[in-house]
Amino acid sequence: MPGWGNGALGGAEPGGVGEAEEAFWASGRLAGKRLSAKVERSILWVIWGMDPAAHPCGLYSLSIRSVRALIVLPTYDEAANIARMLEAIRSVLPDGEVLVVDDSSPDGTAEIAEVIAGRLGGIHVLRRSAKSGLGSAYRDGFSWGLERGFDALVEMDADFSHDPGQLPLLLAPIQEGRAELVIGSRYVQGGSIPNWSIPRLALSRSGNAYSKALLSLGVSDMTSGFRAYAASLLTRLPMGEVRADGYGFQIEMVYFAAKAGAKIVETPIRFVDRAEGYSKMSGRTIVEALALVTWWGLRDRLRGLRPKRAG
Repeated sequence: MPGWGNGALGGAEPGGVGEAEEAFWASGRLAGKRLSAKVERSILWVIWGMDPAAHPCGLYSLSIRSVRALIVLPTYDEAANIARMLEAIRSVLPDGEVLVVDDSSPDGTAEIAEVIAGRLGGIHVLRRSAKSGLGSAYRDGFSWGLERGFDALVEMDADFSHDPGQLPLLLAPIQEGRAELVIGSRYVQGGSIPNWSIPRLALSRSGNAYSKALLSLGVSDMTSGFRAYAASLLTRLPMGEVRADGYGFQIEMVYFAAKAGAKIVETPIRFVDRAEGYSKMSGRTIVEALALVTWWGLRDRLRGLRPKRAG
């Protein structure tokens, strides 16, 4: 039994487990199944006399189902960042695992990752023979993770533009059963991009607004590369039909997720530009994304189709 009850009933000391909590957990074990997160939270509120999310130990997440999370990190020439990133992820998610998908980086990124893996454990390196694109790296990473039974798979950049400290917030809706796709969004309330130029920000915002309007998905940041998927969703997606790379890949995955009826939520993130290394995105990826969005939007209108909106 985890020692995190506040003894609101049953007379336990703070950090101990009261009789009512023991009964609650025992009933769950005897039933052989988990309660829904909503019902479980209500029962714990009665037991503790407070909102479980405000528990003094801050460990309400232990009362809901645990998930095996795999962080998929595509890399190419990230030697300047990879060691610090792997250490940061481990400090935030001690039980999470990481898959580095490396496209034969000439700067030794894969070799550095393997050294860190030997020291920290729970880190894996998937070497690919050539630079094959972001989309295919995630497809290979997802396939690797699904074959090994992970419950949640996370997309994340290795250059610290995505804050490892926000990983628990990204995974929480999946852990609580509230979503199958969680997007770290720059364009919802609380999200930000502190160091982008006005032209770059305008291009990104307009591209996302165009995609949102044409595809009618109700997602504000369709190009975000910081997101978490439930394995239950990935197994329903036609991954063999996902062809795009870069921004187009991110939009395509949201599009297929919505068509599959997934519950999609956005959580605010702070996105910063890399401090080390160089960006791998090109103008071609932007053109590809806009072309795909236009094609899907026009095709679905002609067919009279509309995917389910997020939210």
